[in-house]
Amino acid sequence: PNTIRASNITSNSVDLSWTDASGGLQFDYKYVIQAPGTGEPTTAGAPIGDVTVIGEGFDINGNPLTPNTLYEVYVRADCGSGFSTWSGPITFRTLCSTYVAPYTEDVENAGSIPSCWNMSGSENWLFSNAPGFNHIGNNGVITGSTTSGGYFAWVDDSSPNTTDATLTSPMIDVSGLTVPRLTFFELSNNEGANPNSTLNVEVWDGAAWNAMATYNTNTNGWEKRVIDLSTLTITGDIQVRFIIVESSSFYDDIAIDDVTIEETPSCLEPTMFAVDTVGTDSVTVSWTAGAGETEWEYVVQAQGTGVPAGAGVSTTSNPLVISGLTPNTPYEIYLRAVCSLTEQSIWVGPFNVETNIEVVCGTPVNTTYCYTDNDTTSWTFTSSDGSPLRVVFNAGQVENTWDELIVIDSDGVTQLYNGYGATGNLAGLTFDSTGDTITVMISADGSTNCGDSAYTSWDFDIACATCVNPTATFTIVPDCANGQFSIDVDVTNIGSATSVFAAIAR
Repeated sequence: PNTIRASNITSNSVDLSWTDASGGLQFDYKYVIQAPGTGEPTTAGAPIGDVTVIGEGFDINGNPLTPNTLYEVYVRADCGSGFSTWSGPITFRTLCSTYVAPYTEDVENAGSIPSCWNMSGSENWLFSNAPGFNHIGNNGVITGSTTSGGYFAWVDDSSPNTTDATLTSPMIDVSGLTVPRLTFFELSNNEGANPNSTLNVEVWDGAAWNAMATYNTNTNGWEKRVIDLSTLTITGDIQVRFIIVESSSFYDDIAIDDVTIEETPSCLEPTMFAVDTVGTDSVTVSWTAGAGETEWEYVVQAQGTGVPAGAGVSTTSNPLVISGLTPNTPYEIYLRAVCSLTEQSIWVGPFNVETNIEVVCGTPVNTTYCYTDNDTTSWTFTSSDGSPLRVVFNAGQVENTWDELIVIDSDGVTQLYNGYGATGNLAGLTFDSTGDTITVMISADGSTNCGDSAYTSWDFDIACATCVNPTATFTIVPDCANGQFSIDVDVTNIGSATSVFAAIAR
């Protein structure tokens, strides 16, 4: 036999056919369906009395075919007195079976596209588990957390492409849900005054695609998005697709994680959790109520402890100040809504936060560090008396043009520095904060780091700035008609000074 074909493939069956090479004289055949790469069969094979096997649903061992699985097929003629050589192999993949809600895809597929999902467009979605590269989050800095952690899906939206990047789920049966909803986590940050990328979410209702939401603004780290699906007229299995509109938004690579189709709970969980301020012994957090509730419970515990098993601390405050914490310590926060005396929402979190390092004025704090691949380690310092802080680099190196030293001012947003020192040498760099906190961090790529390249480790001091330099910009204003020029000086900060003195030297 020759020209074997696989057609009408389902999740657990396949129609096989081939061409009879005997001119119609051959009627008996044997076939084998097996794992790809197994090679030419050593068994006789299953008998067939025609040139077509309709709806074959078993492998060589008699096991039912498995959904979303690759197989290979061999066929040979049974001539009674002997057999022809084996013809093949050809390969086919069974289709995905329909998933039944509640359904969650956590993207934990070792960096590959999740099973039964597909993507289209001129640019592929990527699946990563390490921050610190490209523009995921704030120049590689990711805050907040998702349910699963680990891997997430994202698009490197760095150049315009002809078609949008689309990631589509498998079919999902929601017939068992009374009030279905879609939830997922999104991360988006335009890193300042740059344009945002755009994420569109659409849902197939069994008959047509429906536009459900558009997101094109910054998130506060990872944020949980909730979309009500009960407004749709669902006539069959549904699908969800996430579309990144290709617009060359170089500074905003949107990421998503933990896509869920589920029943809408009667007590909705709070969303839009944000860490507003961080001190040495306290943090201030806020959130959006799930459905107008005015009471919540929270738990603050060591990072990695996990979902609370019991009740939390009751509060009616939003924003909430959590005090009594230890300086320079990582914590995780869980939060849930209290809808009645007997009903609470699910816990949301963990939301990770680390208290600042206290700098006692008069006693500088020294830090040494040797960074690794994909490293985004950061240190945030707060002065004990509200004084501005000064960072002085005694030594240290980074990979020039690839691994950045970033220094962030007291507002947590303004970057005082993002660079490589003198072609990678950081020694001699000095930075002053405008308020009582300052953050120092590394943003490293996936290769060439301090440890494997024998770079000098970072060594920097943090101290209260007893004398803060002023900051100013200078603009030359020409007056060619009179053969002269003037200089406009814009003093944006007078530092520790109480007055300004101007002098001209030549």
